[in-house]
Amino acid sequence: MKKIQIIFAILLACLVVSPVSAAPKKYKKKKTTTKNVTYNPARVHDIHNVAVWGGAGYSGLLNNYAASTFGTNFQGTFSNSFIGGGGGFLGVGYEYKYKKFLLSVGPEFKIFSSLDRFNLDGKYVQPLSEYSQLKSYSFSTISENQLLGQLTVPILFGATFDKFYFKAGAKIGYTMLGNYTQASTLTTTITDPNAYEPDWSDIPSHGALTSTPYAMSGKNPFGLDIAMTAEVGLNIDKMLSEDWQEENEKRQRPIRMRVALFADYGVYNMSVANASQPFATTTEQSITTTSLHQSEWASSALNSLMVGVKFTAMLQMNKEKILKKSNPLLYVYTVDQNTDKLLAGAVVEYKATNATKLRKKTTDSRGKASLRLAEGEYSFKASKGGYIPSEEVIFNHVEDKEELTIALQPVPVYTIYVRDAKTQTWMASALSFVDVNTNKTVSQVTTDATTGKYSLALPLNATYRVQITADNYFATDKLITDLAAIDTIDLQPIEKKKAIVLHNLYFASFQTTILPESEAALQQLYEMLSENPDLRIRIIGHTDDVGSDRDNQILSEGRATSVRQAMIDRGIDGARIETEGKGEKEPVVPNTSDENRAKNRRVEFMIL
Repeated sequence: MKKIQIIFAILLACLVVSPVSAAPKKYKKKKTTTKNVTYNPARVHDIHNVAVWGGAGYSGLLNNYAASTFGTNFQGTFSNSFIGGGGGFLGVGYEYKYKKFLLSVGPEFKIFSSLDRFNLDGKYVQPLSEYSQLKSYSFSTISENQLLGQLTVPILFGATFDKFYFKAGAKIGYTMLGNYTQASTLTTTITDPNAYEPDWSDIPSHGALTSTPYAMSGKNPFGLDIAMTAEVGLNIDKMLSEDWQEENEKRQRPIRMRVALFADYGVYNMSVANASQPFATTTEQSITTTSLHQSEWASSALNSLMVGVKFTAMLQMNKEKILKKSNPLLYVYTVDQNTDKLLAGAVVEYKATNATKLRKKTTDSRGKASLRLAEGEYSFKASKGGYIPSEEVIFNHVEDKEELTIALQPVPVYTIYVRDAKTQTWMASALSFVDVNTNKTVSQVTTDATTGKYSLALPLNATYRVQITADNYFATDKLITDLAAIDTIDLQPIEKKKAIVLHNLYFASFQTTILPESEAALQQLYEMLSENPDLRIRIIGHTDDVGSDRDNQILSEGRATSVRQAMIDRGIDGARIETEGKGEKEPVVPNTSDENRAKNRRVEFMIL
């Protein structure tokens, strides 16, 4: 038992302390020597392995004991408790692998034990007529340990997935060894209810009491054992360093190792009990017992159980898959263009420049795709969700273990915040994103009422304008020139006698003609007037200080009049609109730069 515990501990340590390869340093070029004979796993779909395995763990013979009678002149009651034991197995066999599919078969020798403890409260009373005495036999706690040795043939099917694998199937076993040992204490009592001695006339009985150890052992026949089995574990060789794995795959006969948790459960009754044999029998001289599993107390269902840890070592046998020379290896890395972070799960598409067939490979957790390609020129593209697909990259692949890095640009995300211009608090508002070239709305959303925020990724290769509206606020719009920009928009609440700038209103230089790019601003003003039919406004024109005062006054009046006429053309009653020109008299900033002059050239409106 102690040896079994030691083996179990060693195998469990292998499962916990299996070395795991560290991620390679980014883009580090390794010095390697290309050998004339190397192994190319990409060409191998069917692999034949010879395997050796062993395991250890908890075991037992599961049974329920039926009520039964005892032998002649013996009476009592019975209760049982199952303890179980320990066991292990060793096996050698064959495993076939096709892509991810696994099939394994081979002989296995299994040895295990099982302990039962039970109470037998009963006795046999033997009359001794010569002295009118009675001789009684009784048992105290009885324990019985079963030791079994089986030759089994496991037939398992499963699959492997890089570092993990599983298998399930059946084990058909023949019991070659079946021993039992039984131990208890036998108590013998002699009593005399009718004592002949005169001095004992008032004593109803007297006697002698002895307690002696009782032990018995023998062989137990067991029948066929059919057990369902399953195991799940790790491919240890896939968790070692990358250098070890590459060298292993170059060997003529690569080595593979696994550690797993397993469970075997018997579904076939192993009992061959003699139903006519009582558990306890008596003679005039003694009382004897038989094996628990060979007595009348044995039920009709005796099942084996074993759970524990299993270790497997395999050696590949198919030599025909050894290639004279493998293609040189190319490492393709995908990285974030902004952070230089390696990107896992990116799809790398590649083909020879003179070929049409396109192949794909997904980068692993280290952002790397390992490709064995014949020497030559190849084109590569990479893509990943949340990133812009890369442009085509041409790479001339010649040496072994070359490295190619493809940078992916994150899809730009436009973010807008909307707030009340007067209180500076964030607010909910309606957003309409319009393609400037097609004048089609691509998205209609609402900003968050608490944060005033909304973010979205707009389709590339287009220019957009966002229109911002809210009840009791003047609508406005914003031309989006940067799809990754973060803009903050202040919405003006509708207030009388307060001048509001009409943004994005454009005129021809030194003229009153409104340019087509102003259509969105004019439409917003029109919608405000049409939705509020009682509203009267004054349109006010302003200029910078370039030119004479008289010319600037005329220009400001003319531009205000042009905006009024644009509203009339759309159906707004002209009586609702007044105009005024301020020329250069009311700049919002000093006319000291081109940027400031642009701010002073404006058209405002005021609610009357």
